[in-house]
Amino acid sequence: MRKVNTLIMASMLALSTSTVLAAEAKPSELINSSPVSTDNGEAMKHHKVMHKHGMFDGLNLTEKQRQQMRDLMRQNYHDAMPKMHMDNIEAMHKFITADKFDEDAVRAQAETIAKAQIERQVASAKVNNQFYNLLTPEQKAKFNQNHAEMMVKMQKNLDQMLKYQEPNPQ
Repeated sequence: MRKVNTLIMASMLALSTSTVLAAEAKPSELINSSPVSTDNGEAMKHHKVMHKHGMFDGLNLTEKQRQQMRDLMRQNYHDAMPKMHMDNIEAMHKFITADKFDEDAVRAQAETIAKAQIERQVASAKVNNQFYNLLTPEQKAKFNQNHAEMMVKMQKNLDQMLKYQEPNPQ
């Protein structure tokens, strides 16, 4: 039970971190991929968007670096990740809408989701490490500065949340 709770909390932290990073990305910083062909052969402009994680903001990436990052994202996330996520959401929805609550089945699904989250976190860390190692020393310094600033913002947000959880003294 403790392990599952820890994994769920870690998942929530990861989600909140990615949300903070995504919120820091500006629309002008989005990287659009090239057109993708559909199964029926029609070429369509498919705007898959990869945000530059707020910590990559202001690094003045070269076009070569951008392309390498797009390639890494396609190699690591393109196919399995969204499907896996949708399947987990559907499974949990079935438990929520069932006539009778099956705690054991929900726990088993929660464990499956937690394991998948671990795999996503490992894959994400690997890709981010590869991104980082594409950077010049100057870009790495700016990246680390962005990280420090993000941590300050996250701490402020956490402090604000904790402030509202404290009992109101009267």
